[in-house]
Amino acid sequence: TDSPAPQRTPINLCLVLASSGSMQGPKWAMTLEASRRAILSLQRRDRLSMVHFNNEAEVILESQSVIRTGSLTERLSQLQV
Repeated sequence: TDSPAPQRTPINLCLVLASSGSMQGPKWAMTLEASRRAILSLQRRDRLSMVHFNNEAEVILESQSVIRTGSLTERLSQLQV
């Protein structure tokens, strides 16, 4: 008999993206790609927040339910080192 796969417990993920000068180039690109992949793996029952840290922390996304991953990954592309 095929029984449905058990659902995992919802998660509350906070991405902290540090963009100091040492993160320029490939390091920053890899950070953004890893963050994008993490966002795309989230489900509707999950929550996400994002903090951008350069010289000081800035909350760029308050904790919210994941509804449209496209708009969340768009936020990532707007960040700069």
